[in-house]
Amino acid sequence: MIHRDAVDAIIGEAEEIAREALAACTRCMMCAAGCTSYRAVRDPRLAPPRRLEAAARVLLEGRATSDDLVSLYTCSMCGACTLLCPFGIEVWRLVYAARAKLSLQGRAPKSLQQVAENAAVSGHSFVARREEPRRVLERVAKEAGVEPGSPGDVLYVPSPFETTLYPEKLREVLLLLRLLGAKVTVSPEALDLGGNVAFDAARPDVGLALLEKAVEEAEKLGARRVVAITCGADIKFIHLARAYGLVPGGGVEVADGLAMVAGLAPRAGHGNGGRGSMVFTSCGFCRFGYRTVCPLVLRLAGAGQPRDRPPYTLCCGGGGGVNYLKEEPFPGIRERIYRWRVERMLEQGVREIVTPCIKCYTVFLHGAVLAGALGRLRVELLTSRLLEHVRAGAETGPGK
Repeated sequence: MIHRDAVDAIIGEAEEIAREALAACTRCMMCAAGCTSYRAVRDPRLAPPRRLEAAARVLLEGRATSDDLVSLYTCSMCGACTLLCPFGIEVWRLVYAARAKLSLQGRAPKSLQQVAENAAVSGHSFVARREEPRRVLERVAKEAGVEPGSPGDVLYVPSPFETTLYPEKLREVLLLLRLLGAKVTVSPEALDLGGNVAFDAARPDVGLALLEKAVEEAEKLGARRVVAITCGADIKFIHLARAYGLVPGGGVEVADGLAMVAGLAPRAGHGNGGRGSMVFTSCGFCRFGYRTVCPLVLRLAGAGQPRDRPPYTLCCGGGGGVNYLKEEPFPGIRERIYRWRVERMLEQGVREIVTPCIKCYTVFLHGAVLAGALGRLRVELLTSRLLEHVRAGAETGPGK
């Protein structure tokens, strides 16, 4: 199967470079300054060099200790450590391949295996039955003036968060695209682009099946583009698929929708940040998509940039599946990370966080609860802010 061949290629490449990476790493710990989970918890098992060793053990020896599993599954695979490494070692890539190998062998934590099973059965990473998210998609789309399954130029594929936890955010995205003049459509057969299962659950084979399904639906509806907008995992997956030549062919473009939004409304979010407002760029948008997407995020958000140096804020701490894990000791580690992340922002005088990623949005909301900061910290999704700007512009435009 071509999907399984793709996974084997990812694992095989990592196995080839694992020994070289181990030899190059001097354990200087410069990388640790950029690792959100390590800085929050200060557990040696969470340091990037330990993650590298754990990944190499899985890839080269086929074994993993209990401490190795903690090292591997608390890694958000954000890539911040690579930016700080003198040798540019891509720890995230080796961790990802090791986790893919464990997933295929049925040795991943059960909560992440469940994500893969859900996606394979229902086409949705979060639920085993597709009926409810389909109903949510159809209802919300109609409320936003989009007829599900109708012809369109752009097929919007929602994050699984949008058809479970945050249907109001799905409504806002569809309204935004319509107000910007995009002929957008949705399909009840394309509930998930595949990023959460492909990246977080380390099952790119299952993710690719979802991605291909979305492209098929786009072709049926006459859409020229399949876009994701709010999910950093989907953005990571798009870049991963491109890097390995796995994006389905044909005349349909698979793209990050923020670039399209920026083209339609180049000044939609500019200049409305104010003091205490900060854009949290997200690793999916500003590590993996840095050259094209990150400048758009910074410009569209209309908020100040982080004052942290080096770029700690690439990672919210909940990516890479950390947000799903139910097995001990992960829930306790997760809560410490989320709280630390919010407290770090408050120490910098931040009172509002604007982020393009719905997972980062969730992490900051949870972190604000843990830090007792709900009344002191506002968290906003970038698409929500853009919708406000577009609506305000429509109300104050020519002839108003």
